[in-house]
Amino acid sequence: MPRTGGKQRPFLTRTCDRLLPTGVAHLNQPGPTRLRTASHAYDAAIEDLVARSGLAA
Repeated sequence: MPRTGGKQRPFLTRTCDRLLPTGVAHLNQPGPTRLRTASHAYDAAIEDLVARSGLAA
């Protein structure tokens, strides 16, 4: 069975290392930010999907 993810793993690690701290900082800034607005919209969409499908959150 071939091993997968060998090339993707370093890319994803570097991406997470660079984007997550910046994203968390934007979410923790006072006042509205584009990322916070998108995060709230994404959370609302998931909550709506859970409610309509009858799944437990």
